[in-house]
Amino acid sequence: MKKIALIIALFSLMHQYLVAQSSHDHACGTEHYYEELLKQDPSLVQKRAEYMQQAALAAKSNPVRRAAKYTIPVVFHVIHTNGTENISKEQVLDQVRVLNQDFNFQNPNRNKIRSQFTAVAADCQIEFKLASVDPNGNCTDGINRVYSPLGVEVDQLNAKVKSIARWDYTKYLNIWVVTSIQSSGSGTILGYAVFPWMTNASVDGIVMRHDRVGTIGTAVPGDSGRTLTHELGHWLGLFHTFQGGCNDDDMCDDTPPVASTFTNANCPAGGNSCATDNPNLPDQWENYMDYSDGGCMAMFTIQQRGIMYGSLGKTPRSNNVSAANLLATGVSPNSNTTPTAAFSSSHKMVCTGQPVRFYDINCKATVAAPS
Repeated sequence: MKKIALIIALFSLMHQYLVAQSSHDHACGTEHYYEELLKQDPSLVQKRAEYMQQAALAAKSNPVRRAAKYTIPVVFHVIHTNGTENISKEQVLDQVRVLNQDFNFQNPNRNKIRSQFTAVAADCQIEFKLASVDPNGNCTDGINRVYSPLGVEVDQLNAKVKSIARWDYTKYLNIWVVTSIQSSGSGTILGYAVFPWMTNASVDGIVMRHDRVGTIGTAVPGDSGRTLTHELGHWLGLFHTFQGGCNDDDMCDDTPPVASTFTNANCPAGGNSCATDNPNLPDQWENYMDYSDGGCMAMFTIQQRGIMYGSLGKTPRSNNVSAANLLATGVSPNSNTTPTAAFSSSHKMVCTGQPVRFYDINCKATVAAPS
């Protein structure tokens, strides 16, 4: 019996080790991307410092509930060579569903947030919609498929996919879906974003591995679609909860400090890696900006919402959510423009008996049914 117990214990330890190693091997590349760009543009130090001062003020602003949600037009550039990385429209739509649940506090796992943090969990009232009008004024379903080997292994410092497929970043949130991301840092990069203060027309947006988009199709089940939720937090100005370790440099008082990058990879029930906060609270691994398991992630905080609102109130992000831009990109139902009839399909070529799904992508105005 002792031998059996020892074997079980060894297997348990090995499992925990493998899970920890797996978590350590997968990371967000946003901070590393910033550090590499900093080598090319030292002025980013000052821009970051100024932004952090503004973010600290925005975090404490405690914005009241908005009368209307912020709406952000989105385009997914799927870079593929006709392999599994050419993900389906259903997978993209599934990711948009996850985003809208997470940013509007409608995620099904919100009831698992521990009692210490329920009072600071925020409905951010931010909505993401696939664009229905492209930069040339044509109808689109918000998914731009580009055949190119450049997406097979994207060099983070020379992401050429951004030059072959890029829509105006002041109008659209560009999301590039690729096969893999190469980085000079350690671990496997799942995605990376551009912070508001380091943006320009050539790089702004988010790069994502196809197997981290949504929860269906090629998506890794354990991620729960939260990689893009995390990266969008960066795109809207948020730092990691473990920023600065126990010195707590994420600008938010309602996110307890976390000692290091993968401290909460396995969502430890009693984890409390820092005693520098007052009151001394456990690590908030429910937060989307930690490196916890996707199934554990369940919240942004009130002060994180304040930072995101601050970013959306200033250029370049403010133009994305302007009423004029929502009309131009076709995500607003208030356009008086003559509608354009259009549709897309799940397959361009089919065999006998193969099912085909058709999608209505009428745009530029609401098409009324005949009376």
